[in-house]
Amino acid sequence: MINRIFLIYLCLILILLLGQANCAAFAQTKKVKFGETFTLKTNEAVETEDGKLKVQSKGAGRTISESGEFEYVELQVWFNKSEQRIEISERGAGTKTVGDYVIELVDAESFGETNCQLKISRKK
Repeated sequence: MINRIFLIYLCLILILLLGQANCAAFAQTKKVKFGETFTLKTNEAVETEDGKLKVQSKGAGRTISESGEFEYVELQVWFNKSEQRIEISERGAGTKTVGDYVIELVDAESFGETNCQLKISRKK
């Protein structure tokens, strides 16, 4: 009787552990190549192919001024064990330099499902 209960508990624990392992596998950050254009939805994250820079989208928006309408994106960036929040706008250069990397805003969509298209390259 005790052996059956022990085996049932052991099976339940194994099932829970396998479920957690599968969830962790799905939570991995997607790797992107330098110079490749990629799309990020809000709260999605990517990591550069060398693993030194991680970028997460925090949302996109639109600014209206006398000179026109401009899309922008807010990003959470991790580089060299430091974390910072940056904003990149279509207005002006549309790029931000973080350490040895340049993050370029290719496109941003602030209506409906907010997302952005970015390109990451190494600083020259």
